[in-house]
Amino acid sequence: NTLPRGFTEFQDLDSRHYSEDASIPAGNKMAEFLDHVAEACEAMGRTANVGPRLKGWMEEAGFANVREVVVRLPFGMWPREKRMKQIGALNYLQFEEGMEAFSLGLFTRVLGWSVERVQLYLVDVRKDMRNKDMHMLFNYYVVWGQRLE
Repeated sequence: NTLPRGFTEFQDLDSRHYSEDASIPAGNKMAEFLDHVAEACEAMGRTANVGPRLKGWMEEAGFANVREVVVRLPFGMWPREKRMKQIGALNYLQFEEGMEAFSLGLFTRVLGWSVERVQLYLVDVRKDMRNKDMHMLFNYYVVWGQRLE
């Protein structure tokens, strides 16, 4: 629906998490949870990691002058810089508030878990999310391109 010479922009996350200081402990339920979400999406023929694919998809669709910016997003209030601390806090809040909603169907219908198992598991995930020594990051992709014709 973009007019000729018009621009289109897409933004999305890469749910593959990392830390720059190896502070995500082995067995961390938050990290494990994200792996389960990706596993369930892949089992359905979908991806939980759309961000890294956006640029290629736009180029395949025929967009020109495609640009990509990757932004590091912290998870939690661990960053020292005020703005990044606020972003991390909001990222934490939106994840905590939506975690059950975006996992219940995936885990029960795709992974075969019971509702009770999911809810008990989320208790452990929330506990590990609160680990202030964990410096988790995500990459957020902003991609735009121009329709020439």
